[in-house]
Amino acid sequence: GRPLVVIAGNHDQQERVSSVTPLVSGRGITLLGLPHGEAVRVHTPRTGEMACIAALPYPSESRLNELLSEDGDETVLREAYSRRVGLLMSQLGTAFRNDTVNLSMSHIYVLGGLESDSERPIQVGGAYTVDPSALSIGAQYTALGHLHRPQYVKGDGLMRYSGSPLAYSFSEAGQAKSVTLIDVVAGKPAQVEELYITSGRPLVRWRARGGLEEVYRWLDEGLDADAFIDLE
Repeated sequence: GRPLVVIAGNHDQQERVSSVTPLVSGRGITLLGLPHGEAVRVHTPRTGEMACIAALPYPSESRLNELLSEDGDETVLREAYSRRVGLLMSQLGTAFRNDTVNLSMSHIYVLGGLESDSERPIQVGGAYTVDPSALSIGAQYTALGHLHRPQYVKGDGLMRYSGSPLAYSFSEAGQAKSVTLIDVVAGKPAQVEELYITSGRPLVRWRARGGLEEVYRWLDEGLDADAFIDLE
């Protein structure tokens, strides 16, 4: 019975995500495949609170449906892309009010974030990256997707990548996976709690300098029994 707001990422086909909306909207689920001009409003009957969510699905240049710049210079492209994202977010942020819970979310690569090898690039060189200032629209919390490592982003306000719930390549071996729980009311700073996930198999790397004999000994000892193992 909880409302759920979902945006498309760079791995998704935006039209397919949007096409499911008529099937799920009656169950309190909002699916956004393409950038939309209005914020999502979620009412909570139990408390009477209203949340305004500035939700921006992954905005590729083709999804923005315009040529960002005729100049092929990477710096010019990045500035144009970041500026366009900032305009979209600012438009969504006009719905924010003093008496609403104001949140924003997007699937983008914000400058300063740490990548893993398993992330499919969403930018050409550094062109499709976003300056944190583009997200400064007055949200109490900004939820970000794309980067698999849980991390905060430096900028105005509270911005965070929750990270992927599972490890997708051995470049993420040893990473603690988690989800982020936000407690927030209108007009007050958001409280953030990281909840670590214990389900799913961890990824570990074994370096067996002692050869197969060492590997067999580790197996007999039950070392990393529940993990997927990259053995060298």
